[in-house]
Amino acid sequence: MEGNVWRPTHLTAEQMEERRRVAATLLRQGQLSQADVARHVGVSRASVCRWAATLAQEGPHGLAARPIPRPSPRLDEKAWTRLGRLLDRGAMAAGFATERWTLERIAAVIEREFGVHYHPRCLERPLKAQGFSVQRPATRARERDELVIAVWPKRDWVALKKRRAGSSGPSSSGTRPATASGSGRARPGRGAAGGVGPAQRAPLTGDNGLHRFAQAGLCGGLSAGLCPELNPEEQCNALVKRAMANALPDSVDDLHRLARREFGRLKRHPEMIIRFFRHAGLSVTGLS
Repeated sequence: MEGNVWRPTHLTAEQMEERRRVAATLLRQGQLSQADVARHVGVSRASVCRWAATLAQEGPHGLAARPIPRPSPRLDEKAWTRLGRLLDRGAMAAGFATERWTLERIAAVIEREFGVHYHPRCLERPLKAQGFSVQRPATRARERDELVIAVWPKRDWVALKKRRAGSSGPSSSGTRPATASGSGRARPGRGAAGGVGPAQRAPLTGDNGLHRFAQAGLCGGLSAGLCPELNPEEQCNALVKRAMANALPDSVDDLHRLARREFGRLKRHPEMIIRFFRHAGLSVTGLS
């Protein structure tokens, strides 16, 4: 900072080259001394003296910016491709106790297979540049029953669809059938398969058929297998919860109103519910 002239604290390589060229122009004109040129461009007198010597020996080309030499990559493209195949095989195939890849383990594999030493902290950037991403393992319950999960869509789901198809016929009004009490309102009840009782059965015709099917809690078998990520009902509930994440209800009734509003929005998009069912490997033929 000199007088009222503001000077940046950091210059790019192009800006420093321009400054040297300005100084070279002033030196060739011969109207200013090296000290005056140094004050004009904001550098030391020694820098101007060095530029003048370079200008006399190499000409203006000697003051051009030069590329900064960078270290060559320690693994070439073939090595990265081979490393990708090694990582795809899994950590246990590489001799580790679990399938979890860490930077320390990857560094050990690189040093063992390619003879190149990487510090684990220096691996994150080149791995991202090669298209690798951080692993986020899915959370699964220890009590997860794979047999129940495999059998339920093939046996229980097919039987459940047949039972509901036989008990529910087409309905133009979409209202629930009247109960024994004559009130026309279904009473709560649970079915044997973790679903609803006969009093809660509703026609599956119309765009809201899948929505009612998912909301009714008929996929309890998947919950029994402790795999909520495959339960369409849980997917619907999770979608509504995310939509209400920033809600600030004033009362329980207000909370119920917000939940009904979000389920109403979900009902207007049956294609989303269809995706939830298909994600669980469940056939939706005849439900919509």
